[in-house]
Amino acid sequence: MSVPVGHAERRNSESLVPTGIAQRRHREALALIAIIAAATLVRILFLGKSLWLDEGVAISDAWAGGLPLHIWGEWLHRLWHAEFNMVFYFALLRAWLRIGSGEAFIRLLSVIPAVATIPFVYALGKRLLNARAGLIAALLLAVHGAHVLYSQEARGYTLVVFLSTLSTYFFVAGVESRRPRHWAAYWLASVLSVYSHFFGGLVVVAQWVSLAWAPKKKIPWKQFVLATIAVLVCVGPAIAFVLTNKGRQVEWIAPLRLSQAVNAISEFAGNPIVLPVYLILWIVAVRRRPVPKPDEAAAEEQRWLGALIVSWLVVPFLLATAISLKRPMLVPRYLLICVPAAVLLAAKGAVSLTAKRRRIAIWTAVILSIAFIGFRYRRPKEDWRGASRYVLTHARQNDAIVVAPWWSEQPFAYYLERWPGAKPDEIKTQKLASKSALLERTLGHRRVWLVVYARPQGLTDPETSRVEAALDSEYHLTQEQPFNLVQVRLYDSPSAPH
Repeated sequence: MSVPVGHAERRNSESLVPTGIAQRRHREALALIAIIAAATLVRILFLGKSLWLDEGVAISDAWAGGLPLHIWGEWLHRLWHAEFNMVFYFALLRAWLRIGSGEAFIRLLSVIPAVATIPFVYALGKRLLNARAGLIAALLLAVHGAHVLYSQEARGYTLVVFLSTLSTYFFVAGVESRRPRHWAAYWLASVLSVYSHFFGGLVVVAQWVSLAWAPKKKIPWKQFVLATIAVLVCVGPAIAFVLTNKGRQVEWIAPLRLSQAVNAISEFAGNPIVLPVYLILWIVAVRRRPVPKPDEAAAEEQRWLGALIVSWLVVPFLLATAISLKRPMLVPRYLLICVPAAVLLAAKGAVSLTAKRRRIAIWTAVILSIAFIGFRYRRPKEDWRGASRYVLTHARQNDAIVVAPWWSEQPFAYYLERWPGAKPDEIKTQKLASKSALLERTLGHRRVWLVVYARPQGLTDPETSRVEAALDSEYHLTQEQPFNLVQVRLYDSPSAPH
């Protein structure tokens, strides 16, 4: 029978025994707060830069032409026939746009889950090995080049990373504690991760695969099976969309090539220049012999946690590569879901090194990552803001605007909608099937502004070529102005009076 301890005795015992532990935890908490603050700072720098094409598409899908917020049925119907992937992110963005619509504010919706991922990566690292491993993993994620850059985009990539990390955290907690609330949280995070991006489901599969290394007697099979069935039932619409869509959403993805696989692995490290450091740390982590433990159950649990991290890193990549042999879908940014596993495995390798080598490896990775981020800051993507301002500032009352190809018009439409002054006539090329149809729409306009999305790698677009040929036949090209990957051209009619 236990004897209650008085308040004074409890205070005395706590002041004697846990003092060193409390101080260490205090230092760990301060270090984690500093890492989170640094991660926040690096993600909000230059947050107000111009939107690029995919962000314009995301805003268009979320806004749905100003469809009232409460009309969810029609909005979901539109997404089902347009872009059902990232539907949860689009739903959040749809509500977010009611508060503010500036570039920085819109991207803040990606910064929040990106920063929120860091404490959960720390917690997983602490479970995997110790608090030092957790702090190293958190630091590596804080300056991770790819994670930082996608934190500054109005897309659902950092949201799915956060939810996948949350899912893995509660998966571990559910297996270890067997508490129903952990399995309920696992179910919710897993379902939302799939609806944030379909590749979130690959992390769930990786979790299931890792159970092959878990101590079988410790797994709460009943709770696991019930949670798995609940996840599969709730993601049924996403599975149905993938099966019935027949790959229309991934038609733009190039066939599988070795370079894609290399780029995806580089994405795990954040950028190619820091990849060698990560490769060394991963090899050390995998080859490192487990520390002998007097408790065999604890040793088995540690082996399983290590297998879970490796599975999280490897299984999504292998599955995406295998599927791409039949239907291309290996896109490096889609595998951002593996980044938490990449930094956790690197942290595991780092803690097994000597103190000197550990410091060299960590600071080399941090410095190279920061250098890459600074380099990318100086190389913005398409400058749709600059292009739209140039057109709208120099346009006259009877001018017309054509954006080609038609599927690149969303970012321009965003800035056109926000322009305070009178707007020229915008001609939609999506509904113009021929050269004569375009010229008929431009009839009566003395000048036509052509805004062209110059696709990367110099790829040509048939629609753009058709629009250019039609304008060249009736107008004279008088001005041309580049804005990164956006070209602005002014066509003037020679027959119209000046």
